[in-house]
Amino acid sequence: AHRQPKSFEATQTFRPHHIITMSPDIQIPDGHQAQQWSWDLPDQHGNPNVVLKELRESIQQHVDGFIRNLKD
Repeated sequence: AHRQPKSFEATQTFRPHHIITMSPDIQIPDGHQAQQWSWDLPDQHGNPNVVLKELRESIQQHVDGFIRNLKD
């Protein structure tokens, strides 16, 4: 809850361990040594039928899986 997403420009001042994008269409600039993750989430802006609750649950599942992978 205390961590906030950062722009790629902001990551030039520190070296993140992981970069997570919420769409496979997002291009990560060259030069980042972080492990990169791309979560293919439903696009709520392009599809008004996507319920925010479903989007939130999808993000939660991805976060839970990400944390499990870090522990392994």
